[in-house]
Amino acid sequence: MTGPAHARWPSRSFRWLWAASATSLLGAEIGELAIPLFALLSLEATPSELATVRVAQFAPFIILTLALGVVVDRLRRKRLLIAADLGRALLLIAIVAGALVAQVPIWTLIVAVFLIGGLNVLSQLADFSLLPAVVPPDRLTDANARLTSTQSAMSVAGSGVGGVIVQALTAPIALATNALTCLLSALFLTRVIANESPPTISTERVSPWVEARAGLAFLRRTRIVRDLALEAATWNFANEILLLGLTLHVVEHYTLGAAVLGGMLMASGLGAVLGALTSGRATRRFGYGRSLLVALLVGNTAPLALALTAVAPSTIALTVAAVALLLSGFGIGLAGAQAVTVRQLATPRELYGRVNAAYRFLSWGMIAIGAISAGFVVTTWGPAIAIVVGGVGTTLATVWIATSPVRRLRGLNDAETIG
Repeated sequence: MTGPAHARWPSRSFRWLWAASATSLLGAEIGELAIPLFALLSLEATPSELATVRVAQFAPFIILTLALGVVVDRLRRKRLLIAADLGRALLLIAIVAGALVAQVPIWTLIVAVFLIGGLNVLSQLADFSLLPAVVPPDRLTDANARLTSTQSAMSVAGSGVGGVIVQALTAPIALATNALTCLLSALFLTRVIANESPPTISTERVSPWVEARAGLAFLRRTRIVRDLALEAATWNFANEILLLGLTLHVVEHYTLGAAVLGGMLMASGLGAVLGALTSGRATRRFGYGRSLLVALLVGNTAPLALALTAVAPSTIALTVAAVALLLSGFGIGLAGAQAVTVRQLATPRELYGRVNAAYRFLSWGMIAIGAISAGFVVTTWGPAIAIVVGGVGTTLATVWIATSPVRRLRGLNDAETIG
């Protein structure tokens, strides 16, 4: 798509959906940084307790994803998104209120974080399924590119703002900011008009597990979707080890550790913005498969350079780490919009919720397993080794795409014929 038509936003409803997504993502990035720092700085959590908090954040992707995928295919996605935003806001407000009144027990934070994680699962599944009801198929690539670049921009802003708020105003204030963004997102979603088909009410009594298995079966037999899921799963597992090691290492070895960590993550987000903005041009010139593979080679390999930060903490090491994270973000951002669009067009609409649930179950579920492994690696060998192990793991994630039919994709029509 080129010219004026490409430059326009897909629709007015998409603008409201984009505003809701941008606001929610900004808050989520602030919360993503604030929750572990709240546990570490305010509750004085041990490395194993911090790892448990991370497990609680992502365990819902293993425990709840398949069931919530059935829910998303049965109910209106817009209403589910609004409910998820409101639920997250209430839980975050409860954490902040508890911190203001007294010391929050670590187990209370873990429970609240688990519930927030469950609502994050519901929100992500419903968001993936709602977009095709807001924009037509021929505008999905454009819409996904806008959402992906916005997600990356919010990563830049959220990490930086979150680090500054935690450093200057404390972590509870950062969590309160996250709650406010959830409320604004819910408000914006009320303005979205979606062409959602009425939920299908079956006259037969079908087990939710039987319905969920349909998504798993589609993922298993559709190789391009399966390989994308396996690449994401490997990367998420390794990145969790890398992130925990980096968080502990930076806070321990650098003055103003929270702000430094936020700045490092901002570099990754900035790279992702640039990558997402380049995605359409790269696709038109080189095709989906080739540009996606090169992007992943760059994005997944760059974190290896973070080992320098672990070996010799210094200003030079921080500079190298920032450049590495910039390159990593660029590659991942470039590949992101392409992968989402291929998945949406390769999946039957009636299976959106369940197939995306199966995808998330595999890819995001590995974050929880990665968090458990991260706690073991950090406790046994220390943060520096965790950074090295994580960097090697993200590099190996590219193997799934390098050996997959995905690399042969030229256009979107190939998603159905090659799958």
